[in-house]
Amino acid sequence: MSFVHLHLHTGFSFHESPIRIEDLAQRSRELGYSSCAITDSNTLAGAIRFDRAARSAGVTPVFGSELTLLSDEPDDHVVVLARDLEGYRNLCRLVTCTQAHGRVHPGLTLEQLAPYAGHLVALYGSPESLLYQSLSTRHPRKARRLLQEMRALFQNSLYLDVQNPMFADSTRLLYRMRQLSDETGVPACATGGVTHLHRVDAEVREMLLAIGSLEDVDARSRQSHVNAESWFRGSDEIQELFTEWPEALATSGRIAAEWQGGR
Repeated sequence: MSFVHLHLHTGFSFHESPIRIEDLAQRSRELGYSSCAITDSNTLAGAIRFDRAARSAGVTPVFGSELTLLSDEPDDHVVVLARDLEGYRNLCRLVTCTQAHGRVHPGLTLEQLAPYAGHLVALYGSPESLLYQSLSTRHPRKARRLLQEMRALFQNSLYLDVQNPMFADSTRLLYRMRQLSDETGVPACATGGVTHLHRVDAEVREMLLAIGSLEDVDARSRQSHVNAESWFRGSDEIQELFTEWPEALATSGRIAAEWQGGR
């Protein structure tokens, strides 16, 4: 099963990504992708536009969102994808919940997520997640606890969101993620964590982040930890990042094939 991008932000993730929906659909076709997902932060604002653009380009759209999970710790993050039309309805309910409580920053709790976890696929463990941070700081027990909490909600529809952002410790973190997958039986799904379409667009994303945080662009650039590697790679380029974990690449294609909204 071929790789499919299942963790991707567009311009509808305000101050996070410069990707235009129409450009994404065209680039997906150019790179030979038969399917692609968008997972904007706490929103489905781009879904209808993406559906039209993707289908016009001969690409099957998959709909999702990266949800912010509120807690006493720093906020957590999980990507959820609609498995079918009922899953899309649940996704709409969850996105509404993140926005409907008058908070400065959108988000919801695990308790609010639980009633609508059905018919969804969850990808958990991206570099923004508490699980990834726990593994990075050598707290494997906490990582296992967090993963078990997610599995209680999503059961067999939970996957580890594994990325290779090419940080200095990425190889070590991928090894720990693989250990966690083997120990818990939660399968891994490789994603690109895409935030810009081409590598050169990283500078534009840097400007958007600076605007969002009200920082000076030059000052932010000197202190930046933004990863320029999270661009929309072709399948062969993604495979180079996961040469030791090809089954994680194949999982993405199987998940995309489960989407039944267009059938």
